[in-house]
Amino acid sequence: MSLAASDVYLSNLNDAQRKAVIYDYTKALQIIAGPGTGKTKVLTARFAYLVLSQKINAEEIIMTTFTRKAAEEMKERLVPVLVSNGISPHGLKIGTFHSICWKLLKEKGFLIGKEKIERATTEKIKSILEELIVEMPDQIRDYACTKSYKNEVSLCRLKNNQWQVHPDMILKRISELKADAITPEKYEQQAIFDEALLHFYQQYQAKLSKEHLIDFDDVMLYSFELLSKHRVWKNIKHVLVDEFQDTNLLQIHLIFQFARGSHHSCEGVTVVGDPDQGIYGFRSALSHNFQTMIELCPIEYDQIVLKENYRSAQAILDISETVIKQQKSGRDNREPLRAQFVTDNKPVYMSFPSDDTEAYTITKEILYLKAIPGLFKYKDFAILVRLKRSLRTFENALIAHKIPYVIQKGYTFWELKECKAIIRYMSMICNDDDWESLKRTINYPNRGVGETTVGKIAAAFEKESTAEKNETAFSFLQKIARDSVKINISNSSMIGIKDYVNIIEQVRKFFSEIYSDAGKSTIADAFEKFYVLTGLRGQYKPEKKSGSIASDDQSTEKEAHRHLNVLNVKNYFSTFKIPLGDGDGEPRIVDLIGFCHEFVSFTDLYTFNEDNDNDVKDDHETKDAVVLSTIHASKGLEWPVVFVPQCVEGLLPSYYKDSSDMPAPDEDSDENMAVGDAYNEPTDSQDDNRDGKNPSSPTKKKSRTSFSEERRMFFVALTRAKYLLYITTVEKEATSFKSRFLKNEVIELCDDTLKCFESIEHLFKLYYTLKVQIPNQDRISYDQLIKDYYNYGFNSRQLLFWKDNKYSHVDLPNMTENTIGIVTKKNEIESELCSALPRVNKTNTTRKTVHVRPGELIIKQERGTPPLFNSPSKLSPTPNMSPTKMPPLTREETRELDVLLSDNEFLPEAPSQAPPIKSESDYTAAEILHNKDESIIDNRPILTSARILASAIKQELSQSIPNIDAPSTETPSIKEENDTAFKGNVPKKPSTKSNKKRERRQRKEQHHPRPQSSSGSVKKTNKILSRKVKLEPKSTNDILLKLEKAKQRKEEWDGEIIDLRSSQ
Repeated sequence: MSLAASDVYLSNLNDAQRKAVIYDYTKALQIIAGPGTGKTKVLTARFAYLVLSQKINAEEIIMTTFTRKAAEEMKERLVPVLVSNGISPHGLKIGTFHSICWKLLKEKGFLIGKEKIERATTEKIKSILEELIVEMPDQIRDYACTKSYKNEVSLCRLKNNQWQVHPDMILKRISELKADAITPEKYEQQAIFDEALLHFYQQYQAKLSKEHLIDFDDVMLYSFELLSKHRVWKNIKHVLVDEFQDTNLLQIHLIFQFARGSHHSCEGVTVVGDPDQGIYGFRSALSHNFQTMIELCPIEYDQIVLKENYRSAQAILDISETVIKQQKSGRDNREPLRAQFVTDNKPVYMSFPSDDTEAYTITKEILYLKAIPGLFKYKDFAILVRLKRSLRTFENALIAHKIPYVIQKGYTFWELKECKAIIRYMSMICNDDDWESLKRTINYPNRGVGETTVGKIAAAFEKESTAEKNETAFSFLQKIARDSVKINISNSSMIGIKDYVNIIEQVRKFFSEIYSDAGKSTIADAFEKFYVLTGLRGQYKPEKKSGSIASDDQSTEKEAHRHLNVLNVKNYFSTFKIPLGDGDGEPRIVDLIGFCHEFVSFTDLYTFNEDNDNDVKDDHETKDAVVLSTIHASKGLEWPVVFVPQCVEGLLPSYYKDSSDMPAPDEDSDENMAVGDAYNEPTDSQDDNRDGKNPSSPTKKKSRTSFSEERRMFFVALTRAKYLLYITTVEKEATSFKSRFLKNEVIELCDDTLKCFESIEHLFKLYYTLKVQIPNQDRISYDQLIKDYYNYGFNSRQLLFWKDNKYSHVDLPNMTENTIGIVTKKNEIESELCSALPRVNKTNTTRKTVHVRPGELIIKQERGTPPLFNSPSKLSPTPNMSPTKMPPLTREETRELDVLLSDNEFLPEAPSQAPPIKSESDYTAAEILHNKDESIIDNRPILTSARILASAIKQELSQSIPNIDAPSTETPSIKEENDTAFKGNVPKKPSTKSNKKRERRQRKEQHHPRPQSSSGSVKKTNKILSRKVKLEPKSTNDILLKLEKAKQRKEEWDGEIIDLRSSQ
């Protein structure tokens, strides 16, 4: 097949991508691909190029990925291309390192005596380690508890105020050795080693070998041993590696071993990754692996950097680049990423006094953005945190605002075992025919009703329901309990069934006597009684026995934690408000059985199908819900709107103690770290070099994550955003401080609020940026939405504003409409804007990023940071389009008006809130010398600065009118008695001099003018006029006289400007 046959696949690549794809496959290539630069596209295109153009068999290429999901995505992209060209996809070696190594061991493991091996389960590994701890000699125990820490090897955890050897710590240390390709034999030969760790390592490997088992790390370690001793898979011609920045030393060695094939040293290798996104140091990934690869590479190599970003707006890339540039090393020859589009919306930076305030404000921002018609869905929002334990605060806020959410690679609060048990019991209280809840609660807690008995009940119920259609699951169970239906079950099972039926009937009885308008304490007491009757309280919080001092200490921490979660459910239940009824909007009053039905329906927002794991996965990906995730779990994903909260010292970056203080894996986050002590923190310079000195040394343990890696995590979080980005922090006096990564140059790139809520023009630009058609609807008034958001921000974002009314999370409004009537006429200005802005083709309403050539940006990004909120006068979407708007004053008219106002003879009625007035430094020379609204073009050259020019003019004013004050952004409320007043800029402090004194001064200055200075300035005053001024208007002759004098002064100013120009 000719090269042209693959051109279709290469045609959509930019120059750098194409260069990487067609690079010589017999050499080594490093592709530095930043976030959103299309690394997956390049990797799959190179695979297709090697097969279609270079005639390499698909089975002769190995492609490794970091996750199974990424491997499946690669296959989904490649298989159609291969099949369309008549190439069978069977036998593709595409997968994670572990899956490929496992396949190798199953085929060739017999060469090193591993022909009959199985992977050990987590339970088996833990059992082996616990057995080793019981059998360990006393001298090993003493050494581990007293001397191992000197070698930076911690095998103990604190339990009952004593340091004890822990199986999780042993496994972690052994895994670190294996990641550096160190076997027990190699470890013993090193100059410095820990005797206790060596003992456990040797005994652990011996027990695994005896039972023909291998653990997760052994899969790669034995594959490396096999490839080092025997030349297998000789047909391999090229190796492709995705996410290379996340590889460890053993995996780098495996890459070259895989690529050796039949070559004396190595065939071709292509690795793709980004050193700026290396965040898996806790898994022994090397922060310097790109340099390590160069040092180990036995063949010629090259490096190509991808710079074109196809994901994020330029403002997001600018701030992420500013953050990552703080890193002092490891970023040689890196250039900033270039976006394909820009937006008016800069990243938003906000600071809060508490964690709860931060979480509740973020949920309100989500509600306002979701209220924009047809623009966002809940699944377009993501909240990314550093530690998994931090998610709970945001779960509470989302639940309080009734916003559906999911947790990436985790379970929501309502998906926890104890919460699901409560909800299933409540479902049984209010629903007779919920068979799924019945079969899951009938034997939880244990009542002796096993799966066999449940199966018999299910079969009998199916037969009965076929004959009698009105039969429900619980009524059928009641018949069994009363011996109305005979089933062959044991006596113990029958006792359990009767006990279960009795519990449900008792709860229903006392729930029917309490109504939803009862007080919070009454509903909470009812929940507590329900909690006890179901037996769940005895399961999670056993009662103290007589004579027992600390019986609660004997229950596991996990069960105690579940009890605390049930208390949270109790709080949600007692404060739950059922939806308002129809008609007059009065809340419906129902008994607690109906209340349970409403509460269960509410929790359906946060629960998923439990019968099939694949269904759960599909629900998480397709359900319209806000995504909560740790930064680690968000790697490789993207969202239109991203919130990065808790950017505080101690969380981002996190401070870590030695790994001996880590909690158990099931209690900690997926990154397996614990918040530690700020005093143990390394400096940037230390951790930049720490890992690079001797990566294989067992004494250099990765017990704390470097600040460089924490900065890279922040960078990863920022670059998950496509269009809108929020960065928030919590600052408390002497206890909480903003992150060290939020330096001034970073905050300067942010705004205090979204620009899209400043006017309808900006809001419609956001539609255009997201390539979403502006919907033709009449339920949401854009003007009212912008006004409500302004009021919300003006009131410190504490309460929601909707249709000019305040709301808390307890009584949320219907945010799908904000118009007064059911149907309203389209606003004339909105219609004009809709027709003026570019529209998307109606046949394609999917949101896509606009791809243009570098430099050809769609919307000009405005510089400068706007004020927090515009004045109400700016709430009008497009004031310049109003047909009643007066034309702007010319420069001459403006100066004449200033002269009149300087005399305080005519003070107009001030508007309720005037727009902000620019200071002298905000004006440019062009704005002063060339007024675009003036009918006569001013062609005088601009040879002086605005500051000098303004100073000269103000100097003249100060000489002719000494008591004039500088204009202020705060306009006093001034009103005349008659209605002849005009509107304009009013000075803060009117002159109190009499007219006679003023006239004498002016006549004196006309005959004896003062010397002028180009650096003069107007004396400013901080006093604010707090009373209304009542002035009498002057006669018409006086006004004409003033106008004439103003014209004379204008001519004098023009001459002074020429003198200033010559002096310049």
